[in-house]
Formats: sequence, structure tokens, C-alpha cells
Amino acid sequence: SSATDTTRDISTYLEVLSDESKGPSIAKSFPRQNVQEVLSEMAESAYAVGTPIYFDIEYDPSRSIFRFKTYANQRGTDHRFPTGFNPINIGPLHGNMDEYTFTEDWTEEATFVYCGGQGEESNRLITTAQDSVRIIASPFNRIEVFTDARNYTGSTGLADEARAALRQFRPKRSFAGKLNSVAGSQYNKHWRWGDVITFESDE
Repeated sequence: SSATDTTRDISTYLEVLSDESKGPSIAKSFPRQNVQEVLSEMAESAYAVGTPIYFDIEYDPSRSIFRFKTYANQRGTDHRFPTGFNPINIGPLHGNMDEYTFTEDWTEEATFVYCGGQGEESNRLITTAQDSVRIIASPFNRIEVFTDARNYTGSTGLADEARAALRQFRPKRSFAGKLNSVAGSQYNKHWRWGDVITFESDE
């Protein structure tokens, strides 16, 4: 509703919930940037300082309106084994996953980030972030990267950007597979979109 161009006002259809203080307060200006990409960057910044924050848009049928919501730690329910609510394991050992692949991607790894704010040359504000554990893994593992954040004038925002970039350039681990619906592990019954569950393999 605060859009200065009233033709861009969609508050009749989309509601942004009030601040629920679920994570760190991160302020960021983003003129002419994609909003979803900026929100993802802010979520990465929150994760980097200790609180994973996720976001989504849900439909409220009782009011016929969409709502922008945030979630701390996970979007849904924590079903991780063994401490989560009704823990769920998936994987070939449990008969509920086939044809899975597990990958590790280190091609874009960086362990030391220089983050540049406003100013030029020697007067430019620079903040750094590093992953000391990964750096000492090898004599050659100080892998540097520079990220531009010239929209920031203060060190606090730059520090958030640097930590978010460090997380972005960490090695990526991922897996994918074909899920099978078996007793005790059925989608939309025992677990749903946004829940956290445990993957287990004997490899």
C-alpha cells in the first residue's frame, strides 16, 4: 500500500504480516533489483548470523487474500531424526526412496570475502568475512572473492552482506531421488512441503 505509483498497489490482494521478530533485523535498500532475489539474500544473511529464515506467500481462503509470511528454522515441521516431532527417515534403507543421487559441488567455493561499500579506492569501506575451518584445510584454501555492496554506507550492513556471501560460496551438498509412499512415510500425511526430514544411506 506504500507504493508511490498507485497502479502498483496490490494491497487488496496481498498482505505483508507485521514484524514477528523471528530473526535478526536486517535493513537493505534495493533500488531496481528483483525483490525475490533480495529476499533470498536477506534470508542468507539471517542464516549466516545464526537464525535460518524462510519466506513464502500463502493463500488465506477465509479472507480471500494472499499473505507474505516468514518462518524461523524451517517452513513446516521439524521431523528430523531423532529429536524432531514424529521423526522421519527417508532413503533406500527404509524403502521410501529409489534412484537417488548425492552430489558435492566445490567449484564456486570461497573461504574469504571482501565486501565493498561506498567510497572509492583507499576511501572505500571494506568489510571481510572468513571461514577459518575451511581455510586451514589446505595451504591453498584461502580462496578470496569480492562482493559489491555499494548501497551500504555503514559497517553493520556490510558485515551482514559479507557473511551472506561467505555462506553463498560454501561447498554445496545436495541429493535428489524418487520418493515412494510407504507406511509411516506418506507425503501430505506424515510430512508436507517445507518440513525437515532426515535422509539416510549406507554409502
